[in-house]
Amino acid sequence: MRTTKKHFEAERQRAQYLTARNTGASTREEVEIAPVTLTNLLPDVPGGQPGLISRAELNSNGLMYDIPQWVGNNVPGPDYLTIKLGNVTLDPIIRVDKPLAGKFPMKLSIPKSLLGADGLKKLHYEVQTSGIQYGIAEPVSFTVDLYDPNTLSEPKAVELPAEVGDLLTGDYLDDHGGVEVTIPPYSDPHPGDWYEFFWSYFDTQPIARGDLPGDGTAFSFTIPATAIVAQQDGEKYLTYKLWDRAGNDSKPAKPYPLRVVIDPVPSNLQPPRVPLAPIDLKDAQIGVTVEIDRYDNAMIGDSIVVSFNGHSLVKPLDRLSFPASVNVPWETLKAGGVTAPYTAPVSYKIVRGGDNYDYTPPISVDVDLSVAGGGVNPIDPGPINPDLDPPLVTSSEDEENELGPGDIGEPATVTFDLYDDVAIGHQVQLYWGTEAVFSPAHTVDDADLTRGHFELIVPWTVIDTVKNGAHPVYYTLNNNINDNEIESPRTTVNVNIFEIGDLEVVTFMRKIDLTPGLFLINCTHQPYNGIPLRILDRTHIKVGDQIVVEWRLLQGFETETEIGAAAGDFPIEVTQDHSDAGHPGELLTVPYSPYIELGGFESKIRVRYRLIKADGFGGGTSDPAEALLLQQELDGEGCRITLDE
Repeated sequence: MRTTKKHFEAERQRAQYLTARNTGASTREEVEIAPVTLTNLLPDVPGGQPGLISRAELNSNGLMYDIPQWVGNNVPGPDYLTIKLGNVTLDPIIRVDKPLAGKFPMKLSIPKSLLGADGLKKLHYEVQTSGIQYGIAEPVSFTVDLYDPNTLSEPKAVELPAEVGDLLTGDYLDDHGGVEVTIPPYSDPHPGDWYEFFWSYFDTQPIARGDLPGDGTAFSFTIPATAIVAQQDGEKYLTYKLWDRAGNDSKPAKPYPLRVVIDPVPSNLQPPRVPLAPIDLKDAQIGVTVEIDRYDNAMIGDSIVVSFNGHSLVKPLDRLSFPASVNVPWETLKAGGVTAPYTAPVSYKIVRGGDNYDYTPPISVDVDLSVAGGGVNPIDPGPINPDLDPPLVTSSEDEENELGPGDIGEPATVTFDLYDDVAIGHQVQLYWGTEAVFSPAHTVDDADLTRGHFELIVPWTVIDTVKNGAHPVYYTLNNNINDNEIESPRTTVNVNIFEIGDLEVVTFMRKIDLTPGLFLINCTHQPYNGIPLRILDRTHIKVGDQIVVEWRLLQGFETETEIGAAAGDFPIEVTQDHSDAGHPGELLTVPYSPYIELGGFESKIRVRYRLIKADGFGGGTSDPAEALLLQQELDGEGCRITLDE
């Protein structure tokens, strides 16, 4: 709502009346006070929005203004300052204690959130004294502009001369010296508006910028031929952005598609190159490409069309970076045959818009994809053929795909079915994990064909080399004619033969050393508070492992008779590698009852632990640690309980 002069006078009269009524005075003396000074506005321009605040300033500081000092009086009590935005009173009302000197100009601000919607605003203030004096300042106008010059809508596309249409040629530029671009009228023009014009929608820097008249009319400008020639030929999408004085920018305008053809036609085409030629199965697995070297007058938007053995492969040229690589998919490679070698003619041509240019003379590329067990229509080049029979591992104890402690020193047997095109002389290699089993590879013979399946032996030396773990077992096939190989599906064999033989033993935290490996725990060690143990092995114990402490108590010092009720197993989850610097190890206090209490005056502790590795393989059991447990004082009584110091 606008605060008109008439409205302002009415407001002044109401304020005078209400103040007089509230104070019991019949009249009020009005004091003229100076208007606010707005301190962070843009300079006005002729015909532009008055008192405009920039978008950046608005977001950072809101509206900043100064209140000048007004004339005071000698009446005791404070003055009160009220700020009004339009006819809305802004909180809080400010108390100004006397004397007034030194408090002005009073610097205040209104945050963006309180300034309301886009448009022209008015700001003034009122002073209420404790006596008979008051004043209302004249309103000061300012403008908040929150919308871009096209009010959040996509601007219309630029207009080009009719004779240009969607094709700009070198001849046109030669005749006209450039091209005229017209920005159509937009929805909310103001003096001070300006534009950025982009030769392509995807450019980050404009090719031109300039002021707009801001009067709602179309505006034309010329892009010189030199600037256009400096750009690459090809498909362009002309666009622009509108800006206003406040710093609001529009969306990019609707693109204007323009094909620019200035340079001459593609020429000096070099022969295609196939870096992996001659092509075999491993090349197909890596990925075969045809490389196209730079040719004269190349343009973004050109299409490179490769003919590979009669099959067309299209590569759009989206950047002028050479050589350009054109992938040859497996479907194209195998179309020439997978059971025998073939020779593929390879050439290419350039297509620009609707223009097709001639193919280059072809080069010849030898291709050999044949492989034993490869099939006649493989879905991919491998290296794995899922149609091959997965290998089966049988241990010396007739377990399938499992080797345990009973298989130590023994070989394993691997069996699998004959493949479709099996022939004497083919080569079979077997892999146990990453280890090749045979050197040289096994050659298919009459015995294999007569048996009706393969039966291959994995020596103990290979098993011992690879050690424990879940290992992939597979085989590869080769036809003994070329270097192509195909692999079988994997079978996982779980090997859990080898145990760790040098685990560190359990340490008694409180004890007396008797002889190497034998300790004494007596009443001075307060066994009634439990016996603390430490397990620390910086070499073998890792995060995720599990430790099971096996606690046993034997009758007396000399017997091997266990006290069954005093036996206990204590599991511990390892949460940190013992190799970490400063790791204290795993600490466990064995409770007094029943594990210690039942030992009586004299007993023997025997404690060890089992290490279970996180992956389930290669754990082990430590040697036992032993300590004599004497729970008797010198006077023949049991241990007397004392408090820890």
